[in-house]
Amino acid sequence: MANVEFCAHDWPGSGCPECRKAREVASSPWHDMTEAPRDGTHVMLAVRTGAFVYTIEGAFHDGSWHNAAGIETEPLCWMPKVKIPDRFLPWMSQEVDV
Repeated sequence: MANVEFCAHDWPGSGCPECRKAREVASSPWHDMTEAPRDGTHVMLAVRTGAFVYTIEGAFHDGSWHNAAGIETEPLCWMPKVKIPDRFLPWMSQEVDV
């Protein structure tokens, strides 16, 4: 998480735009693309297509960003992948014959 200094007049409800922005950045799980891993690590990406912004898994390889849907656009920001709890993935607890 970013190390952010707040202005001297920051207090709850101060209304200072700089303080609000600093709190938003410090508390957000989303990061600037300049900080994204470029080693093939899969992350969650925010990508824009038309009027919509989607979150989708993707990774950087071969010199560019690729996402699971094949949407050709530069990502807006990224965050680490979050593990989906097994209770939402019932097939993960079942034995699979190969």
